[in-house]
Amino acid sequence: MNAERKRLALITGAASGIGYGIARAAGREGFRIVLADIDESASERAAASLGAEGIEARPLRLDVGSDAAWQQASELVESQAAGLDLLVNNAGITGTGRPVAELEAAEWRRIIEVNLTGLFLGTRTMLPLLRKPAGGAHIVNTASMGALLPYAGGASYTASKAGMLAFSECLRQELQGSGIGVSVLLPAQVRTRLFDTSAGALDPDTGDAMSRRAAQVASLQRDGLDPLVVGERVMRAVREREFYVFTHPELEPIVTQRFSAMLTAMRDPPRSVVSPQAPTSS
Repeated sequence: MNAERKRLALITGAASGIGYGIARAAGREGFRIVLADIDESASERAAASLGAEGIEARPLRLDVGSDAAWQQASELVESQAAGLDLLVNNAGITGTGRPVAELEAAEWRRIIEVNLTGLFLGTRTMLPLLRKPAGGAHIVNTASMGALLPYAGGASYTASKAGMLAFSECLRQELQGSGIGVSVLLPAQVRTRLFDTSAGALDPDTGDAMSRRAAQVASLQRDGLDPLVVGERVMRAVREREFYVFTHPELEPIVTQRFSAMLTAMRDPPRSVVSPQAPTSS
């Protein structure tokens, strides 16, 4: 990336949690930050907090599931800079934890819209601006360890995150030789407001179910990683052009177990079946 000018980063879901941690880490490395979030007031507070640290940041209300909103964001970036150096597709929501048999279609659609369709719309819209910096640019997509370790009650969330991982792998191949790097972040527990922000994005009737889920994982959230630590790890991946970015190496044995089971199954190919001959009439 070109260090002679002030680089620009657009980060979605940036008002809190991992997005804010990445914004702080990027800002400390000299990036100007566009803090995109559907919660405008939270984005404004986050921008003020970054400003107090000497980081140049501006808030932007952005519904990542809206094509029109992304077009407006693109116009804003183009009016502010000659190009975009870093795009972080971080906005995401989780579900109520209901099993598939009880899952509302509206909840499924909204999670896919925010997590997966938002990723597609943002990447497609911003690619022309990412191609402009002479020193190259980078895209970071925040998936989840849920992409590799799905769990009961997490069908909508983990399916969206697995889709994000596959999308990122496709994108990396498509952008080879373009000067645009791609990283996919697969975090486990981090201290975020995921359940609070998700409850606001889903139907109000899901509030009680979301509160129960939040209570169930409260200790895990409380003991999770500091978002700034995650942000610093992400920026190292950007500098070193790393694709897979993990935060919890202690989960390696569980991931190995899953993929070992797949490899074992691959070694058992279909067997040829000889169709029985029809009986002959006497």
